[in-house]
Amino acid sequence: MSIVCAGLGILILAQGIFSTPFGVRRARVYRELHVQDGRTAVNLDRIPLRQQGCYARDYVWNHLYRPALALSRLHHYRSSAVRDHLIVFEPGTYREFRALGPPKPPRPCLRKFGAN
Repeated sequence: MSIVCAGLGILILAQGIFSTPFGVRRARVYRELHVQDGRTAVNLDRIPLRQQGCYARDYVWNHLYRPALALSRLHHYRSSAVRDHLIVFEPGTYREFRALGPPKPPRPCLRKFGAN
């Protein structure tokens, strides 16, 4: 019985040692993606009209929709979030994301529409 418990303890310890760095890396990537989403939503008025669909597609919807549909969906959800002061539209987060400005233009936008 004690050998089984020791083996189980070693397994759990090894899993914790090896999986923690992976989890931390994934959390950083996940946070960065959400910051880009938020910066896009908060600073949409600062993004040139011709590039807004590309930003919405790349940063908010992760290439799920075509640019026009991505922008339409972003406007729909953004209006509710603004009205209800949700997540990125809470005063502290909103001010932080406004100060950071929009993320850099996605590459397809630069090629297709220019830097403006």
